[in-house]
Amino acid sequence: MKHLFLLDENILYLAVKGVDEHGQPDLTSSDLLERIGQNCHRVFFHAVLADKYWGHLSQLKLEGSFLLDGVVRFIVQFMKNFDKQAWSYEELPNLPEGVVVPREDLHVARIALLTSATLVSCDKKLRDSINNRPDLWKHAVTPQDALAIAADT
Repeated sequence: MKHLFLLDENILYLAVKGVDEHGQPDLTSSDLLERIGQNCHRVFFHAVLADKYWGHLSQLKLEGSFLLDGVVRFIVQFMKNFDKQAWSYEELPNLPEGVVVPREDLHVARIALLTSATLVSCDKKLRDSINNRPDLWKHAVTPQDALAIAADT
């Protein structure tokens, strides 16, 4: 079964840095990107999130992050293969009343409303905000959980 993923911009950041959300060496996010590509899953892109991805990647390039080339190859692979991507330029919807997410994740939560994609984020508050609202029909997982999901071929 093929899956559609929405990647919080921090997933790309962690993949490039080769660390987990606490800054400890960890290749889970890097492995996730590789597995998504290898198993022909799809990634949901939105123009707002794409801008944030490029901002992070530009900063990481200046820092000379060692896994940057692999992540750039991942992005290029998805950009060249329309079967591996789903794009949206729609205006972001407002969150339903009562849904509270961390301010810095507001754009990701609003993008999630546009898709059936599984949201991948290291931010527990964001994941809980989404997963605790079954009326949203959305699912948010950790990179570790997404890695297991992406093992499907």
